[in-house]
Amino acid sequence: MTQAGMTVWQDSVGNICGRYEGEQEGAPAILLGSHLDTVRNAGRYDGMLGVLAAIEVVHGLHPTGAEAETGH
Repeated sequence: MTQAGMTVWQDSVGNICGRYEGEQEGAPAILLGSHLDTVRNAGRYDGMLGVLAAIEVVHGLHPTGAEAETGH
């Protein structure tokens, strides 16, 4: 998450959180989230893939300085 350009912290219940700041103050935020769980055989797309997909979206924005289109 740090390599993707995020500020990273752990909250009081153990969640790992990351924030990637845009350049335009007051612009709408994009929220990405996922989880890891202990369900065995929960499906191909459950768990780590969702976590990695969210990080990769931010990583794709970071090196280019790209910002998401907000329509404003």
